[in-house]
Amino acid sequence: MTLEQFCDVLKQAADQVYHFESMGDSAGEHIVWQETSGRGIYGGNRRKGAVKIIQVDLYTKDESGELLGKLLEVLDTDEVAFTEPVTTYEKETGYIRHTVECEVV
Repeated sequence: MTLEQFCDVLKQAADQVYHFESMGDSAGEHIVWQETSGRGIYGGNRRKGAVKIIQVDLYTKDESGELLGKLLEVLDTDEVAFTEPVTTYEKETGYIRHTVECEVV
């Protein structure tokens, strides 16, 4: 899966999806994603491909978790490996941030 295809997957969950940082004051719910690391895939003593580790941050003010459920559903449907979300509250902005680490081949 290319990074562009991964971004398209995220757009199935939210209307506002940004790479690296949100543009200005994003109103409402939005997703920010970025590559954080990666590792090679080897076979027969040769590099056969790579796994990209991507951090996805979902920002919302809705405590119901509805958008988080939608995000996890689209990741699962598109067969993206991901960790369980880590949730924090950002007092300065009032946003709830759900962080999910994904692996894309």
